[in-house]
This record gives sequence, C-alpha cells and structure tokens, in this order.
Amino acid sequence: MDSVNNSIIDLRIKFEEVDRRLLQLLGERAQLSKNMAGLKKQTGCGVVQTNIWQQQLKQRMAESQKLGLDAGFVEEIFTIIHDQSVAIQRSLLENKL
Repeated sequence: MDSVNNSIIDLRIKFEEVDRRLLQLLGERAQLSKNMAGLKKQTGCGVVQTNIWQQQLKQRMAESQKLGLDAGFVEEIFTIIHDQSVAIQRSLLENKL
C-alpha cells in the first residue's frame, strides 16, 4: 500500500510540474499577444484575421489527433486561449492595459 501511496504522491508532483509549465507557457503567450498588439497598432492591422485563426486551429486539431487527445477538448482550450489573446490585444489597442 505504501508503494501505491508513493506512486500517487509522485504523480501529483508531476501534475504540479506540468501545471507550472503550462502557466509559464500561458504567460509567454500573453506577452506574445502584447507584442503582436504593438505591431498591429503600427501597421493598422485588425486584431483578428479569421482565415489565419481557422488555419491555426485546424493545425492544432490535426496535432491533437496525432497525440490521441480529445478533439473537442483541444478545440475548446485553444478557442479560450485565442479569445484571451484577442482580449489582450484589443485592450492594448484601446489603451486599456
């Protein structure tokens, strides 16, 4: 039983490590969104280019299938991430951040 408990503890530690990496990556992505907003402001480019977003989502979905991940789950996550990126960019372009 101690072996099982230790395995559970080890897995929980690994979950925490992965979660920390996910948060770091989300932070990096948020910074990229801020950088993108600055460039879009300089060029007058709109925040969302629907065709590019659809292409990127299609690529992520294909990658998710190769990894055996649930397509609906991956689509939902990337839609939320994209929506946050759009919100960051719009806030910066409207000088709210």
